[in-house]
Amino acid sequence: MNEEKHIVIIGGGISGLSAAWELENDSDLRPRYTLLEADSRWGGKIETRVIPGPAGGRFILDGGAESIISRKPDAWALAGELGLADRIRDPGSETRGMYVLDRGVLRRIPLNPIAFLRSPLMSLP
Repeated sequence: MNEEKHIVIIGGGISGLSAAWELENDSDLRPRYTLLEADSRWGGKIETRVIPGPAGGRFILDGGAESIISRKPDAWALAGELGLADRIRDPGSETRGMYVLDRGVLRRIPLNPIAFLRSPLMSLP
């Protein structure tokens, strides 16, 4: 008896989406699959938001456990396969111009260890 396999992928984050992509593009397998996501959007913890800034400017906020992929060759390759490579901006240095939103205030992250420890981002405890 030759039953067709049906795979259920739980979670539409980067891992689930990558698994679905691989199944979709595996010409030998091509099993039926269902991709489930409980949230109202795909992408899991990875997210980009654009918020207004002062004087008509804007801030682009990337969020996620690994929101910058510039040091991950496999992530660049996947972006290329998906036709998204031209939409990704290489930040150059991953530490240049990094900010954190601290209690509603946007603060630049100091790169100098002493300056970082003295910044309002750190507390004694």
